[in-house]
Amino acid sequence: MTIEPVSVTGRITNRRKFGPGKQSVDLPPPTVATQGATILGPRCSGSQDAVERPAILRIIARVGVRLILGTRLGPYEITAQLGAGGMGEVYRATDTKLKRSVAMKVLPEALTTDGERLARFQREAEVLASLNHPNIAAIYGLEESTDAKALVMELVEGPTLADRIAQGPIQLDEALPIARQIAEALEAAHERGIIHRDLKPANISLRPDGVVKVLDFGLAKALEPVSDGSIFATTAPTISSPAMMTGVGTLLGTAAYMSPEQARGKGVDKRSDVWAFGCVLFEMLTGRRAFDGSNVADTIGAALHKDPDWRLLSNATPPAVRATLERCLQKDPRQRARDLGDVRLAIDGGFGAHPAQTKGAASPIRPWALAIAVVTTAAILLPAVWMGRRSPDAPIRVPVRFQIAPPDGTEFGDFFSVSPDGRTLVFQAVELGRGPQFWMHSFETNTTRLLTRVNPTNSSQFWSPDSRYFAYAERGEVRRLAVAGGPPEVITALPRSFGGGAWAPDGTIIFGSPSGPLMRVSASGSTPAPLTALDASRQETGHIGPWMLRDGRHFVYLRNSRVAANSGLWVGSLDAAPDAQPAARLLATPQGAVVAPGSGSTTDYLLFAREGSLVAQAFDISTFRLIGNASQIAERIAIGPPTYAQVSVSDNDTLVYRRPDAPRGGTPAFFNRTGREQRVVPGINDSAAQYPRLSPDSTRLAIFIAGDLWVYNLQGRPPVRLTYGALGYSPLWTRDGQSIVYESAPPGGLRMLPADGTAMTPEPVGPAGHDHPLAWSADGRFLIRALNQSGEQRWRLMHGPLGVDVKPTAVFESASSDGFGGASLHPDGRWLAYESNALGAREIWVQPYPGGGSPVRLSANGGSEPTWNRNGRELIYLQGDDVMSVAVNVSGSTFTSKPAVRLFGMRTPVRTQAPSYDVAADGSLLMLKPLPVIRAPLEIVLNWRGVLGRPAAVASEH
Repeated sequence: MTIEPVSVTGRITNRRKFGPGKQSVDLPPPTVATQGATILGPRCSGSQDAVERPAILRIIARVGVRLILGTRLGPYEITAQLGAGGMGEVYRATDTKLKRSVAMKVLPEALTTDGERLARFQREAEVLASLNHPNIAAIYGLEESTDAKALVMELVEGPTLADRIAQGPIQLDEALPIARQIAEALEAAHERGIIHRDLKPANISLRPDGVVKVLDFGLAKALEPVSDGSIFATTAPTISSPAMMTGVGTLLGTAAYMSPEQARGKGVDKRSDVWAFGCVLFEMLTGRRAFDGSNVADTIGAALHKDPDWRLLSNATPPAVRATLERCLQKDPRQRARDLGDVRLAIDGGFGAHPAQTKGAASPIRPWALAIAVVTTAAILLPAVWMGRRSPDAPIRVPVRFQIAPPDGTEFGDFFSVSPDGRTLVFQAVELGRGPQFWMHSFETNTTRLLTRVNPTNSSQFWSPDSRYFAYAERGEVRRLAVAGGPPEVITALPRSFGGGAWAPDGTIIFGSPSGPLMRVSASGSTPAPLTALDASRQETGHIGPWMLRDGRHFVYLRNSRVAANSGLWVGSLDAAPDAQPAARLLATPQGAVVAPGSGSTTDYLLFAREGSLVAQAFDISTFRLIGNASQIAERIAIGPPTYAQVSVSDNDTLVYRRPDAPRGGTPAFFNRTGREQRVVPGINDSAAQYPRLSPDSTRLAIFIAGDLWVYNLQGRPPVRLTYGALGYSPLWTRDGQSIVYESAPPGGLRMLPADGTAMTPEPVGPAGHDHPLAWSADGRFLIRALNQSGEQRWRLMHGPLGVDVKPTAVFESASSDGFGGASLHPDGRWLAYESNALGAREIWVQPYPGGGSPVRLSANGGSEPTWNRNGRELIYLQGDDVMSVAVNVSGSTFTSKPAVRLFGMRTPVRTQAPSYDVAADGSLLMLKPLPVIRAPLEIVLNWRGVLGRPAAVASEH
């Protein structure tokens, strides 16, 4: 259906016939028509007078479009009007294809006529559609006609929070569960870089089953004009005063909930949502707005210059809850609570209780009511927080969470370490045009400074027991640097690559290597001597990541093996001979760990990564046995090679860790063999594009944009969107180019869709779990994949036919260790190139497929994502930010190769999994154009043991 505007003239009739078939349309009484309004009707063949055309479909006002019941927009049929606001009219509609009810928001006319804003809105809407959280109302799609666009959204039944507040203040027992769910929604969006900007009770829906849904996420940003402007020259979504309306303006928020920086027209970040959250919580508890006035100017003035009337809070409000509100409503964003995740985690923790002084019998406040504000109140005092070295029997204190951002002009590197006394954090940060440098953050003064400029090797650092020095690797040497200042001092030369270190109280330094045993050396300098020996019977490749226990003689370290089942954390001793058996095996895992003092004289905690989460498990340091089950400390943690310090802990319960970086994509473009850009893929200029994969004939591109799968025709035809809010990764074309298999979001599993978009529901074709589709066998019957099913501790290279109930088998038992990030089958179907860290470092291997020969290593200094040139004479792979090429000669069962050569270098986006590039039929490379990497901040938890208690999966012992 095509829609066009016409002028209002004459009388409006309630029934007319239009179009070639003269179809009758019933119209409601024309109560919406007002002088000067514009009425939209369908373009119809044949002549008709201006009196008949107007009242067919909708009336457009300043801020939106009004549709008539029965109108069809694409597959959606309008059934009722739900409301109107600054962002457009909202309707209930029926999806005639999927037979479900949806909400449709018809967008403002000013948006649909501004090409630049429309293009930006398209990009923003795609990002918003990637949000997948139970407390966020989902965006299903964007429907459009010639002159109108409408967002298709989840229809949430139930009243809004504004409706509930209209009945009076909400009791604490009811208000805090609502607030918790709002905080969860905001935290999930913030982690994807999305700010709500217009949080208010009217944008929060309360379902009858108790689930809270936050609506209109990020639409304020999506709908605002590209140019900056003052808020006083714009229209906030719910401001309708004619004096304030100078056109459909920048939709920056609603006056009563705008943060001061938002009201001043400055840039905003997630702290503006924290302010709005505080306003909403205040209003829930009091029934009155935190900032209000007789007009918009007075309301904004109150937010800028006045404090809320704290006397409106009930006397029964716990002081901790009041402190939470005060922290959220700090006018200076630097003094405001920085992260709503702190509030959510405090709610989950359940520390203490506070009796509610209600009329009649006393009833207990839920334990997490106190926790919300205890954390926030403690955070106010962070510059002065330092507890000193903790005794093993010291009581558990309330945890305090906050974040540290990188210094201006830098981004975090991969390594950081907190001193044993918990006073100091040393981290690596990268300046533009420079390598990584060491920075020091003082928790006592809350200041950060650059240390002496050095060029650390890409590896972790470790501390002296007295917290005066830290050691690191640089230019083939182990060096130490004093926190107080001065040049670095050389401790010893490195006999091989560096794999982390530890500093014992007696001055012994031990350090590891991915390709050798642990070594020992004196901190004052000496020749390294072996401390352990590789066990050939276990096919061990390296001993890395040592961490001293509190007795100063034993240490925990990782013994890596080519066989994943043999890799694990062990306890060693400074007093044992190198070839002696380790004291005990703690855990089967390919990842390193850190150790924190526990609650008793013989109990410590092992902190390690499991299935993307950070967990802690107690172990007895006298018997070296794990105790009980693991507890989850953080839901998500950045995972790197085993020596990466993605988590660090002090002796006095200060925990530092980093969450995974925000997924970043880029603009796909074709590059020649020297790295010169030839052409971009038309229509894709989005930083959320990931996982490009060319069709077998190189005429189409499958790519994920903001979590959804698209197919772009490289010969100029319009693109096809295959999924809507499904979230997925790693597309792989079938050999006939008719369908695409991809990995779906957790709980995971493979899904398949036809590439032409003729089906909207993906077909499950594999069991649950992390399942990366990598290549097809020559006959298309077997899928080669990297598989990590639920509960497993390793990746395995598998193959087999598709099917939910089909159990794939290992491709190479000897190579089924871990870390298969990519694989590619030679065009003749006989040679499989794959990536494996079976020797400790990720390298590229080639082996006959489906078996019958020994693997051949093709890379020399690391490699990932092997991809065959379609001519069969070359293998491409990535080595860091370099594109490498290996010339090969394949003839039947004979395979020969030449040494790898570098084609060109290009900093690529963060690679979460393959593929991040592809090779076209003409030999050009399709890559994602480089974009700045957005690194996650450092997460700090003081008194981290206070979050213990939530069980995680049972550890795998021995």
